[in-house]
Amino acid sequence: MFLNNHPYKANTDPILYRLHEVLDTYGPAIKDIMHEQGGNAIMSAIDFGLDVDVTDDEDGNRRVIIKFDGKLLPYAKGDKYPW
Repeated sequence: MFLNNHPYKANTDPILYRLHEVLDTYGPAIKDIMHEQGGNAIMSAIDFGLDVDVTDDEDGNRRVIIKFDGKLLPYAKGDKYPW
């Protein structure tokens, strides 16, 4: 059954597209901050939590808050950057 479905090739959903856009744009800066503040490490996607909230700001605009909470793990090769 699975092989009869059309393969997923891109994010046509605007929310998913924007999330990818945010990570593509700000990902390198997030990585630099993680290395600067946490050392040469990565964020776990297993020991991980996610919180999403929608709120109103003081101007009456709706805002979304997305919080990633992942355990900071050293690279497997110690202090050596693996690539």
